[in-house]
Parts: sequence; C-alpha cells; structure tokens
Amino acid sequence: MTKTVSYTTKKCMFCGKSKKIDLPEDGFNKWKSGEFVQVAFPGLSADTRELLITGVDSKCWDDNMADED
Repeated sequence: MTKTVSYTTKKCMFCGKSKKIDLPEDGFNKWKSGEFVQVAFPGLSADTRELLITGVDSKCWDDNMADED
C-alpha cells in the first residue's frame, strides 16, 4: 500500500479557496525537494498538477481563462 500525504493547495487567485489533496508520499518528497511536478507525479492529470502549482482548479481556470473567440 502506498503511503499518502494530505496537502493543502495555495489559495486560488480567482475564488480564494484552497483544496486538500492526498498525494503519494514518495512523489511529494521528490516535488518538495525540487523535482518538477510532472516528474514527481507522472500519474496525475495536468489539471491536478496545475492545482498543485498555482492553486487554480480546472473550473476556475475555464471560467476565467477561456478564450473569448
């Protein structure tokens, strides 16, 4: 069984909320030691990795960054 770490994200710049995510402990330790998030967590979606880096979830991203074509 893989050990996990409960991580609270930064506050989203759009909605002001943070989220709690359970992450694999080995990937978390790599990430916190300076590894790129995509290398530390290859199994996470791009949306989840963005959430870890910026605190912005996919809904806030879509609502605020959508193309206005």
